[in-house]
Amino acid sequence: MTADQGLQVERTSLASTRTYLSILALAAGCLRWLPRTAVAISVVVGLVVAGLAFAEWRGRSGRAEQFADEHVVPSLTASALLAISVVSLSIAGLWRLFV
Repeated sequence: MTADQGLQVERTSLASTRTYLSILALAAGCLRWLPRTAVAISVVVGLVVAGLAFAEWRGRSGRAEQFADEHVVPSLTASALLAISVVSLSIAGLWRLFV
């Protein structure tokens, strides 16, 4: 079996970045339709997701070395923050429907 030349890292990083940008666009879109009290949720989610995207961009080279050595540890913190962000936006959207 040959060592990974970095393509897997690149694909994974690009997929993560697309996910972050999609959620960031969703948060920006929510700013238009959510009530004023829920706008803070969208702003916080946008900042969290932008921070995750920056961390993904910054840590790309380190993950390339981990992939090459086959010692990659999944980022559970980033996954949990993304899940919380999506759930927060969903709750804010449902709040607008029922209030």
